[in-house]
Amino acid sequence: MRERFAGLTAALAAEAFQKFQQAQGQLTGALSRLMNLTAMVFGYKEKPSFAVENEKEIAKPPSVVFDAAAAKPAGAGSGAAK
Repeated sequence: MRERFAGLTAALAAEAFQKFQQAQGQLTGALSRLMNLTAMVFGYKEKPSFAVENEKEIAKPPSVVFDAAAAKPAGAGSGAAK
């Protein structure tokens, strides 16, 4: 009897999850259309993803200085702990 109940419960859970996923997909589509309509009403333009205004400037690698004096932290003495 338990096995039968467990199987029925699993089948119901799988069916419920499938319905949930379907409803979630419909809601996502509806919200997307609503956002697009709102953007059109207010005249917003689409911005390309991951685009920045100063792309050439930020594409340069950072400069690194390998100086012995700069590598030693300020206040570092002989390195012995007190």
